[in-house]
Amino acid sequence: PQLHATGFVSMYTNMIKTLNGQIWEYIEKRDSKEQRKLLEWQLQAREPIYEFSDMKVGDHLIKKKSVCGMVLYYHHFLCIGSEGDGRPTIIHYSNTATNALRQFRKTFGFGSGSALGQLGIVQEVTLPHKDFIESESELQKKGAEVERVVWPDELRRYPIEEVIKRARKRKDEKYYQLAKNNCESFVMWCLCDLNISLQSTPLVLSLTEIGGGGLRTFFQMWQQVPKVVTECIEKGLGRTAFGNAIGKEGMEGISGLGSIFGAALTAIIEIGIAAHTIYEAKQKWNEGTLISSREEFIKEVIDAIVLALSRSGASIGGMIIGQCFLPIPFVGSFVGLLIGTLVGHIFGKGISCLFSCDFRLLMDVVLGGHYDARYVLNGYGGAHINPAVTLGFASVQRFPLWKVPIYILSQMLGGIISAAFVYAIYHDAIEEYDDGTRQVLGPKGTAGIFATYPHEFVSNMTGFWDQFFSTAMLVALIFACVDKKNGNKPSPGLAPLIIGFIVFLIGMTFGYNCGYAINPARDLGPRIFTAMAGWGGEVFTAHDHWAWIPPIACSLGGIAGAYLYIFTVEIHREPESMDSNGDTNNERIAMEDNQN
Repeated sequence: PQLHATGFVSMYTNMIKTLNGQIWEYIEKRDSKEQRKLLEWQLQAREPIYEFSDMKVGDHLIKKKSVCGMVLYYHHFLCIGSEGDGRPTIIHYSNTATNALRQFRKTFGFGSGSALGQLGIVQEVTLPHKDFIESESELQKKGAEVERVVWPDELRRYPIEEVIKRARKRKDEKYYQLAKNNCESFVMWCLCDLNISLQSTPLVLSLTEIGGGGLRTFFQMWQQVPKVVTECIEKGLGRTAFGNAIGKEGMEGISGLGSIFGAALTAIIEIGIAAHTIYEAKQKWNEGTLISSREEFIKEVIDAIVLALSRSGASIGGMIIGQCFLPIPFVGSFVGLLIGTLVGHIFGKGISCLFSCDFRLLMDVVLGGHYDARYVLNGYGGAHINPAVTLGFASVQRFPLWKVPIYILSQMLGGIISAAFVYAIYHDAIEEYDDGTRQVLGPKGTAGIFATYPHEFVSNMTGFWDQFFSTAMLVALIFACVDKKNGNKPSPGLAPLIIGFIVFLIGMTFGYNCGYAINPARDLGPRIFTAMAGWGGEVFTAHDHWAWIPPIACSLGGIAGAYLYIFTVEIHREPESMDSNGDTNNERIAMEDNQN
């Protein structure tokens, strides 16, 4: 009987291991949303803990955190051992008051903001403990009950010894993040290798990002003290450090030196934060715990860079715009700065999330975005490096019709040549990624680096209107930037930067469906190159002959955008008076500023 029992146990164990492997193979193939649903369904069972001796080695335990009878969240921890007197040893992401103060204080140093949210540390303690559960009587204290999460046998991915080894591997870790790497995700990683928190709902994620942005905005305010001091001195003297007169408010009250201090300090600090974040990501990758692949590391790097660019750009822009539109000394620049920083943080996180959801879009922006960067370099005279812009200006008699074919041919050739340069520079990377297969679509598809290809769920009709509206918006905004009647138009030196930023915003807004061509030359030119470079004729037939839509929709959108601006804005402006030289009031002011 004993042999039969032993054989039965061995057979049952092997059967569970086989079933376990099949289940986790299935789970790993699901996306994170499906994984969450499956685990939420399977891990509903709970068992109360009345005494310390009820905690067994390998147990997944939770402790309620309640306020006024309402459970706010569950704190998760693992039992990894037991002392001789029955006292359990646990490991968890702890957040004591002392540790929180120590971590919070770091945000006032050079890496200001780099430790935001990192208020926990993985600690191993023996219960009872003064910082967690001080006595057995607290185990079933109302609103703070301790329970065991019951894991079905078929979901137990690792033996208990392996779970303990994994937990201790991360001891003293300080990478805590409220929504992404918290106490629950730590325990889940130890038990099943999924860094997932079932409590981190989309609402929690959103609130966390808004809170992080708000806290970052608070620190940004203190970083602008040198700017404010400089402005106070200059306004007290009535002149800037460069010798120009300075007003008390509005555009006339903008301090050149103060703005340089504010912008430089913001940029330096954001660079420091990005560098710290990238360094930390590299450490995680080396440790092989939270980052296990090159692609995950690249996404972390992109996240840090996008956040730094978004926050610094929006905060500097908000600082200047706020001072212009809120005519109260110092208050306008501060309000604009704070709003700009918060919006930049949220906007940057949104872009980063978009990149994380679609790596092809990331490649399109990083590698293919060089075509649109020409807006920044050649934004004068209507930004004529885009056939849609050329057609828009020509359709309202702002550009000679006989030049249109010459310009469009040059723009197309520019798109082909730029694609050739990108292909030459990134040939090795493309070769490594697709193994030389040169697929247009699919898991190894790389043609999307050069031209646009919509998602499978996007119909050609939806794609047509997507391209039409986005290009119309682009051209209408370009008209606003070069409209001589527009008293708020940017200066000739600033216009290319503004237009480049407009392209960036349109890409982030309309890029997900189709990749935001908004420029027939940027799409058709590189598409022709890829047909010659090994991808073949499929670049024109893919997705039900999608290739014809960007050139036509963008061209029509450019014409529509021109008329949209003229009939809704331009014709309603009063013409400015001109002097004997034919210069308008705004032009005379600009010339006087340049002379000063």
